[in-house]
Amino acid sequence: MVRLALRTIKVFLLIVGLFGIFGAIGSLLLPDYFLPLPFLYQFALGFSAVTSVCLPPSVLLLGASKARNAGLYNEIMWGIAPLKLTHMLNDFEFGAVHGEPLHQFSYRALPSASWEAIVHQFMESVPIVVIDTRTTTPSVLRETRILLSSSLRSKTIFIVESSRGSSAAMLVRSSMNDPLLPICAVTPNQLAPFLKNVRNRLLFG
Repeated sequence: MVRLALRTIKVFLLIVGLFGIFGAIGSLLLPDYFLPLPFLYQFALGFSAVTSVCLPPSVLLLGASKARNAGLYNEIMWGIAPLKLTHMLNDFEFGAVHGEPLHQFSYRALPSASWEAIVHQFMESVPIVVIDTRTTTPSVLRETRILLSSSLRSKTIFIVESSRGSSAAMLVRSSMNDPLLPICAVTPNQLAPFLKNVRNRLLFG
């Protein structure tokens, strides 16, 4: 039922987006037959709707399925816009207010075997991975170890506490002692400039 609802939302956004783009072009060519809305307004809304459905994700967010990560999701989403963010959080744990906006871009899968395979595929395919290690769960600890022990660490932003923090965050900090394998570990307050750099690098090379 959830997959059907998400598919319906995406189809709806795609149709609305195409109509928006078509309406914007039509308002220039045949102004008597289309709504008198500004071209850029219609085109921007239509383009935004289409790209939200069709663009591949640029950033993957991993972490514990806690309500504070709904806020983290929003911060990253706005920080990398217009690039696309997806996540593997169980947004049903957030409640209706925090979880509802995240459903559309969730690729959470159950059972755990399927979920782990999908996580690994996304880790490999996206340009940037962001993992919140401030709260340790078995999944977060396993993902942290995978990211630290492979070439994926070079494209991963590890979010840690300013102090020692959780066992996953401590694992990240202990790995930072190796000068030959640099790690990007930031606190939430340091995240914004990193997101700006990520967006500029992905958009402009």
